[in-house]
Amino acid sequence: MPSGSGSTGGSGGHGGSRGNGPLGSRKVTNMSSLTKDEISRRLDFTRVNIKANRYNIHQPPHQFQFFKSTFVVGSLKRHKMNIIKIWISIMIPIIVFFGFMIASRNDFIHSIEMDQAYYFNMIEEASPDQYMMADVTSYFEGDSGKYYVTYNIFKNGDKLWRNDGYTYSIYTKAEAMAVYVAGEIEIVVDELPLTANTDSINSDYMSYDITDDGTYIIAKFTRNIYLIIEGIAVIAIIGLSVYYARMLFSHHVSQYEKEQMHKRNTDPYAAEKTQYCLYCGSIISKDDERCPYCNAAKSYADYV
Repeated sequence: MPSGSGSTGGSGGHGGSRGNGPLGSRKVTNMSSLTKDEISRRLDFTRVNIKANRYNIHQPPHQFQFFKSTFVVGSLKRHKMNIIKIWISIMIPIIVFFGFMIASRNDFIHSIEMDQAYYFNMIEEASPDQYMMADVTSYFEGDSGKYYVTYNIFKNGDKLWRNDGYTYSIYTKAEAMAVYVAGEIEIVVDELPLTANTDSINSDYMSYDITDDGTYIIAKFTRNIYLIIEGIAVIAIIGLSVYYARMLFSHHVSQYEKEQMHKRNTDPYAAEKTQYCLYCGSIISKDDERCPYCNAAKSYADYV
């Protein structure tokens, strides 16, 4: 008999100076006397210092060779790239997990299709003697709001099967109730004489399409959900990988920068005073308001 189809940011900083204390005095500016542009410049200056302290404007950028070309990555960009790597590492197990779930659902759907083909063939090849009436014992709600009916054959008051036979979840509630009220259902058995191992199926099974099977419906639905999640994860990891590679190879070291790097490596004083763009890693002048290579603002928050 068929398998049953039952419902089986960051931390805040605290700071400031104590005015007129033993540590010295500090002039306090009345912010209301400043123009909007002056306030904006002061806020930008504060933001620059926060960024510089966090990512160290004097920290040399990551430098690497790719074939005959030299590339550099600034500390701020490297920080962003590390975040991208974290997201990629999250996407990989998601893709593996849902790939496994999709394969599992596909196998289950295939088994339902094989069962249908088997029972269709059993019905088509059955002799008239293999058609018989069975007593309906109950009906239950299965998957996707469909219902299945349980039945048994009684001989001399004894059940043929210790556990009732059952249909697939192909009936609507009204259809299942009608079968239950009738009290009998026509079935087809796979062999005669009847034994406790005799397989059976309701004779009207061929009147229903596989898409009427509640178990098939829910299996297809969950498989499609897994496919959507898998697709999103794949697109995300491709996009993140492309973005990562673009950031990694975005700044090719110029001959001037190579000369400056050589000077930094041979002159400790120059190395100490060298400033780098936190985004692309280029050597910049302390007087530059924007990086001459990537156009990142000195605040490094306004990269364009």
